[in-house]
Amino acid sequence: MTCLNAARFAFAARALKRAQTRLSARGLATAATPSASASAEQLPVERYDIVIVGGGPSGCTLASALGSAKALGHMRIALVDSGKLSETRSWEPPADTFLNRTLQITASNKRYLEKVGSWNACHTERVQPYDRVVALDGSGSGKIELNTPSGEVSAAYMIETKNLVSGMLKFIDTQGANIDVFEKAKVTGIARETGPVDWPVVTLGNKHRLQARLLVGTDGGNSSVR
Repeated sequence: MTCLNAARFAFAARALKRAQTRLSARGLATAATPSASASAEQLPVERYDIVIVGGGPSGCTLASALGSAKALGHMRIALVDSGKLSETRSWEPPADTFLNRTLQITASNKRYLEKVGSWNACHTERVQPYDRVVALDGSGSGKIELNTPSGEVSAAYMIETKNLVSGMLKFIDTQGANIDVFEKAKVTGIARETGPVDWPVVTLGNKHRLQARLLVGTDGGNSSVR
């Protein structure tokens, strides 16, 4: 099981606030334009306000939160992943079994997703609530207990990873008109362009080059961004 505590899972909310403040100091991205320094052999650079590399739970949750924010509706956002996100988006759960890869989210995580509006895009009938969690470290010397907070129905919820990611992608599909999704797109390089705009340029294996005012890495421990 993979566990995401409230602080980590609320990364999307914190990043959204940082995006609103940090991006205000820079000019907005326009439609795809050629790089000023590009030679005839180079691919054109597509400018984005935010580029998120990594289409897992964190990246998709962040993208769904950004896509739902009316204050950011005028910004261009890209979600990049090397996998087949379209297959995950169209995933339908098996009727007689659950997937082994799961996430544990707290009650506050669930409330946040409900507030954003993306929770109902998941197969919520498959989510399993529970009222007590005990986590031990490998040596048995450390222990954390999580009990149901006062006024809450459940302490935490278990959801299949694919269920959550699929729901976020479906939500992006319907609510994220300003979000472009690049699937089967491995990052092959990151560099700064020379010229009046020095935002980092992300080169993808599928022949796209994305220039980002804000570049976010949510692509795991071996991140190509961080």
